[in-house]
Amino acid sequence: MRKKIVLKSMLTAAMAMSMLFSAVGTNTAFAAGSEKVSFDISKDKISDKTSKDKNFLGNLLKKDLSKKIVLISTSDIHGALLEFTYVSQLRNLLKKQGAEVLIVDSGDFSTDKDVDNYIKKTNMLDNPSLKTRGIAPVKIMNAVGYDIICLGNHEFERDKTDLDDIINEANFKIVDANISKDIYAERIKPNLILGNNAKIGFFGLDSLENNSWYRKNNFECSDEATYLHECAQNQVKELQNKNADVIIGLTHLGVDDDPGKRAAKNLEKVEDDEALWPQKTEKQKKEDPTDKYDLLYKKGIRSVDLFADVKGIDLLLDGHSHTTMTGCKYFEDFNIQSCGIQFQNIGVVVIGENEKSKKYEIEDRFLIPEQDYDQIGEDEKISGYIGYVLTKIYQSEEMNAEIARNDIEDYNPEKDYSEYYIEVKKGETAYTAAERFRKELESSKNDDSSAADDSSSIEASLPENELEATEAASNTSIENEDAANSASSEDEANIEESTEETSSDDSSNEKSNDKSGKTGDHHRERHHHRNYKHGFGG
Repeated sequence: MRKKIVLKSMLTAAMAMSMLFSAVGTNTAFAAGSEKVSFDISKDKISDKTSKDKNFLGNLLKKDLSKKIVLISTSDIHGALLEFTYVSQLRNLLKKQGAEVLIVDSGDFSTDKDVDNYIKKTNMLDNPSLKTRGIAPVKIMNAVGYDIICLGNHEFERDKTDLDDIINEANFKIVDANISKDIYAERIKPNLILGNNAKIGFFGLDSLENNSWYRKNNFECSDEATYLHECAQNQVKELQNKNADVIIGLTHLGVDDDPGKRAAKNLEKVEDDEALWPQKTEKQKKEDPTDKYDLLYKKGIRSVDLFADVKGIDLLLDGHSHTTMTGCKYFEDFNIQSCGIQFQNIGVVVIGENEKSKKYEIEDRFLIPEQDYDQIGEDEKISGYIGYVLTKIYQSEEMNAEIARNDIEDYNPEKDYSEYYIEVKKGETAYTAAERFRKELESSKNDDSSAADDSSSIEASLPENELEATEAASNTSIENEDAANSASSEDEANIEESTEETSSDDSSNEKSNDKSGKTGDHHRERHHHRNYKHGFGG
């Protein structure tokens, strides 16, 4: 039986949920995970395939990208494994246009999360990240070809062994500057430079909200916001000394209100040297009154506080608060971008050489929302590998990090994984198809188990002499059948010799029918599904 994951962009009803970043009051919003964000973010750089002016992705893919470096960014994946195929295919499309491509992530890639106000992706997949203790997403990220990431706080939520397995399994580079552990000195760097066309400097920072998790894993860290800012400034200086052309922070800090409380005060008590006030017109002040979370604090631990205080950062690719944002509404030249949660968006950053200054700089950046993923399409090899990983998890009687590392093979680009594709039927989303596929595998496994139990039960109920007699009769029957088959084969050989010429013509016709028959039907059926359901394939 041929299985297929054609994960097509899924989400008619689910998309409505994903866009639930709905305003509450005049300037409070809730991310998909119910994180409260009162700070005035902007979302003006989100691609829209239906708009001529805002079809940022479509326009980019028409350009000659030679000598450009394009970053593909993700964050807070939290168990949404199916959409990795889009990241891989986007890289393929950009390379086709001549770009050098780097794939980056801003943390929380190794754990599942049941997200409020959103499609229950990890539940539908039955929590593969949890079952494999983070190994399944890492295996897939290796297959896709991620280049560099920062760790998120949820990478630390389990025990030290799990974290060791995640770090040791990863083929990509890791940067984290404000947390450290001696035994990881070679694997986790505070900053790194990547890129051939230009020198792109990356540094990583982790949230101060979960220091107890870091310490549980014997990592050194500071609780002080001042240290966080000083640490970031030091990374910028180091990267500048290394002649980095562009400096980018992979940060897991977020912009939600809770960490903001570390610095936010009543407005009348805020001193001028403690914070920056939003740049609003009198009309905007009346329509959108300022609250304490709209200020940028020198001792704040949100990404927006850090960016305002630390000089020399070209861009922060942020995570943690599950916020879809491309900047700040009332602050100019505020370069922060965040992808939301569970592949609500994929980020793009284009870096090129300025014709006048001959220096490399960020030319463009935007988010691709999930409803536009059919513009990208699937990487069918990666789709097959994702199906393979899920199949190994669902068929396993027992699963943990060690078993996952040993039993789930690393991606082999020369291998055909198409037999593991999961077909998306009419009326399904990719995740409902994967859920159905999982339940079918579980049902099949239970049936096999029941049949094995019944057989064992019958054998156990037979007296020893009857069991021996049954086995002897069975062996005699097999011997007689072999003898009969041998005689039959001799007769068939004589018949075949006399009809060889005729059967040769028939065989040729059968092969011709075979090429346009079953295989062709499957091929047409596959594209038929693509016609009525866009998404994991496009």
